Amino acid sequence: FKAAKEKNAASFALILTQSNPEMIAELLKNRGLTEKDFYIAKVAPSEIPKYLSGADAAISFIKPCFSKLSSSPTKIAEYLISGVPVISNRGVGDVAELIEEHKTGAVLKGFDEKSYLAALAELEELAKSSDLRENCRETARHEFDLEKVAGDKYRRIYEKLLER
Repeated sequence: FKAAKEKNAASFALILTQSNPEMIAELLKNRGLTEKDFYIAKVAPSEIPKYLSGADAAISFIKPCFSKLSSSPTKIAEYLISGVPVISNRGVGDVAELIEEHKTGAVLKGFDEKSYLAALAELEELAKSSDLRENCRETARHEFDLEKVAGDKYRRIYEKLLER
């Protein structure tokens, strides 16, 4: 976020959490941000879509490790169905491949300012060349719809298992 703030002073961070907002605010203040730079809300999962409707981009950084190789973070689908492009990292399920293939955000090359700025620039270019928000929503419908996508896939898996 500091890289975004340096690129555009009007940048503002919305942080939705289940954790204690004061704890997160202190961490941000210790890194030189002020309360005018961010808003932290402890919200119920059912309230997340109304907050996301005002977002320009979402960040999903998850530490890559063995257990995350087959992970599919729910928040990625939530961001995309809300029309919000995602900046993420590699090593978490097929998140990076999904973002790159469908052009629904940017994937970091590293965790440094140069990589953050490159990801922000990539988002700007995507927004210029397409209806990025609608592309995000369409990708979510195509990749994450529980009835049309997941239901069929799970049914086929269970049918194969039952054949054995």
